Parts: sequence; structure tokens; C-alpha cells
Amino acid sequence: MLFEQGYLHDLNHGHEEKENSLHDEHIKIAKRYYEKSAESGHLDALTDLGFIYQMGIKDPNNPNIYLEEPDLNKAIHYYKKAKKKRFPRALNNLGRLYIENPIEEKVFGDNLRKGIKYLEIASELGNIKALYNLGKLILFLQFSNEFFLGVCYETGKGVPQNYEKARRLFFNYFEILKELLSLFKEAAQKGDLNAKLFYVVYLLKNANYEDRDEDFVESSFILQEIIAKDPNMVEAYFYLGYLYENG
Repeated sequence: MLFEQGYLHDLNHGHEEKENSLHDEHIKIAKRYYEKSAESGHLDALTDLGFIYQMGIKDPNNPNIYLEEPDLNKAIHYYKKAKKKRFPRALNNLGRLYIENPIEEKVFGDNLRKGIKYLEIASELGNIKALYNLGKLILFLQFSNEFFLGVCYETGKGVPQNYEKARRLFFNYFEILKELLSLFKEAAQKGDLNAKLFYVVYLLKNANYEDRDEDFVESSFILQEIIAKDPNMVEAYFYLGYLYENG
């Protein structure tokens, strides 16, 4: 009952798992109920409490002022409690937190792999947001700091030229990318339309960089399949139009 009371405060005053921080004194009331419910191990309460700590609570009248600052360590604490029970939403949130906030391990690849692991488990447990986040991560990796730092060391732009450092950075980047693509392609093959769409986006980016006609052909088939199964997926129409425009 305590969780439901907190959820009603939450629902009526804008607590959704969005990119922006949470607002409003009502979230503070919801948080108190969640804390009580979390004491008994309620998985939704643990996860929502983690999310509130992750995002912080902002003053609704001034989005530059926090009523409560984000606390990533407490967010991880509550997410991990729910993770022990393999709760998909907590695993998804924890995966995103590790990817988007370089805490604990300071190495890019270590945080990324930990985040990927949690997103992968969440997606296997049926969390659609985790598949979506894996897709976004693939696009992010195309332009990651690791890749551009490798380019800098290879060309000597802004740093002393160092081919060995460049080689290691490129190797890490492509190993992580290969691992992600394998996971995401598998999800697409299982029929998830969001996964299929993100796979198409990757194929089109790859085709543009490497002038690979076979990627354009494969993308066209996948997009038509997506539209046949879900005529309301407007992104698929856009990319199909892009394919026809670019021949």
C-alpha cells in the first residue's frame, strides 16, 4: 500500500523515466513512501527510489535549482538491491547509469561493458527500453571519445603522434562495437521491430561510410518488413524514403 501511495503522488506530478531531472515537492512525498516500501524489498519501490536519487529533484519554479541534488551512489545502492532479484527495469536503469555517468571505474571500456551487461540481461528479461538503449548506444559509439582520441593520436592532432596508443584505442572501440552489434542483431532476428529499426540505422551509416550497396539492399528489405508488421512505425517510412531518394 505504501508503494501505491507513493506511485499516485509520482504519477500525478510528473515522475516518468525521462532524460530531464524530476521536479516538485510531491516527488519528495513519493520518495518517503518509496523508502518505507523499499524496506520490505518492494522491487518497483527500490527502482523508483533509485531513479529519484539518480535524477535529483528540481525546483519547479527554477529548473537551475535542486531541491535535492542527484546522488548516484544511493541510486546504485537501490538499483542493485532490485538487480539481485533480476528486476528488468532496475537492470535497464543501472545499465544506463553506468554508461552515462563514468563513476567507480574510470576506464571508458570498463564502465561501458558493465552497462552493456546490465542492458543485455534486462532485454533478455523482456525490457523493451533496454533494447532501445542498446540501439542508442550503438549510435553513440559511432562517435565516441575513444574513436576520436584514436584519430588524434594517429594524426598527431592536438597530441604527440603515437601509433601504438591509436592502435589500442581503435582496437577497444571496434571490439566494443562488434560486441554490441552482435547482441543487437540477435535481438532484431528475434523479431523486435525497434531492434530492427536501429539495426537499419547502423547499416545505413555503415553504407554511407564504406559505400556498401548490399547494406542499402538489406536495409530496404528490413524496412518493408517493419512497415508490413507495424504500419504506424513512422521512422521506417522516413528511412525507406531516404533510401529511394539516395538511389
